[in-house]
Amino acid sequence: MNKIISRIRKHDNLIVLFIIIFSLTLFCLIKTNTSNDEMWNFANIYKMCNGYKIYNEINIIVTPFFFYIGKFILNTFGKNIFVFEIYDILIFTLYFFMIYNIFKELKINKKLSLIYILILMIIYQFAIFSGANYNILALDFVLIGVFINIKKNTNLILKILHGIVIFLIGFSKQNMIIYYLIGLLVYNIYKYKKIKEVIGNLIIPLFITFVLGILYIWYLYYNNNLSSFLNYVVFGIEDFTLNMSINYNVIGLISIIIIYICIISNKKIKEKVNELYENVLLLFCFGLPISMMCIPIANIYHILVGETILIIGIIYILNQLIIKEFISNKYQKNFLKIFYIIFISVQLIAIIWNFAISKDKYKLTYNHPYYGTTIYNEDYEYLCNITNFIQNSPKDVIIFSYYANWFNVITGNCNGKYDLPFHGNVGAGGKEKLIEDLSKLKNKYILIINQEKETLYWQEFEEANEYIMNNFTYIGEFENFLIYETEE
Repeated sequence: MNKIISRIRKHDNLIVLFIIIFSLTLFCLIKTNTSNDEMWNFANIYKMCNGYKIYNEINIIVTPFFFYIGKFILNTFGKNIFVFEIYDILIFTLYFFMIYNIFKELKINKKLSLIYILILMIIYQFAIFSGANYNILALDFVLIGVFINIKKNTNLILKILHGIVIFLIGFSKQNMIIYYLIGLLVYNIYKYKKIKEVIGNLIIPLFITFVLGILYIWYLYYNNNLSSFLNYVVFGIEDFTLNMSINYNVIGLISIIIIYICIISNKKIKEKVNELYENVLLLFCFGLPISMMCIPIANIYHILVGETILIIGIIYILNQLIIKEFISNKYQKNFLKIFYIIFISVQLIAIIWNFAISKDKYKLTYNHPYYGTTIYNEDYEYLCNITNFIQNSPKDVIIFSYYANWFNVITGNCNGKYDLPFHGNVGAGGKEKLIEDLSKLKNKYILIINQEKETLYWQEFEEANEYIMNNFTYIGEFENFLIYETEE
């Protein structure tokens, strides 16, 4: 530890990169189950690896960069959850590494910056446990963009790089580029005041972004995929707003915004600590619109992830005004050493406990798609029962439920929007178009959740399930599903 601390001054990026990767690996070893979001993202990439076409055959509702990278990684190293966890580690490594470099650019002490990163890992462990996700990938590029703006360097190469970064933000998640551009425009208007100077600073990066965007649209058109792309990524947005969900966690976001407003409106801070004021304003300009990514699903995941830049600013404020004076440079090394020893010790204890309680865990081989996640014997039996039913059925089977991908990864099936029939996931027309398409199905078995045993997932269409029950022939039940048959 002493050697690590001494070398941080000279090779801090490499050392911190190692610490981040090592720590994230420990977090992934603690995980016992695959979350819903992780399962859905993994399943979509798995389908792409098996030759199914994004948008045309898979109901992916965001821009594709996350899925293209995931496809490459799984095809290269193995199509299983274990490799998908590696993808998770890579995405979050860039996430925390960029935050560390933003702290350094804000002139926060390197040792304190590393402590803040470790604290953020603890705070964001639920996001790490949720698996590789396009939200974090988009935020990676947002953080790079914020870092470029903090550097206040306007040379041509940096402007071109900035343009590529802006494109990659939108290429990872379409709404994030809108929020980022709002922040970028507001900050540049404040910084340059005159419209001519604002345009002069932004024209090159925005031109690069525009050209790259046009090239991708042409690529979609050339591959006969543009209409499907627009159907899910653009025209399905209106229906996605029906997922509106807000909980008490939004109070934290409002509190942070109030803190920023108090600091920005304080003339004494602007006069006495001008550099802090300028940096806080920059972080607020970008952080506030980015926090809107929690709309419409304002749960703890989307709120805390959306608050990333605002939280960076809060840490910066506390560091500059309180912490760096409270913890003198003399004690920072010992504090970091003790904190990291505790951090690692807790992780190792959790890993040992995880292995100790997994006696009933079913042993999977590396070539099994669920290698790397915990499947208990009774769950594996349930999985086998459903997949055997699908594979041995005299008719094609559609699992009309959010469970569908759990089985289709094993069977190799892909039923498009029926594999995840959520508000906003079925394209233009929403439930009306979904029900219309259901009415056209022929010679199929459709399995829906038996609501006497469990309730529908909150984003599913109750109306579509009722249509199936009222218009198709009931032939029995199997496990937790009711079986219906369409006309031949």
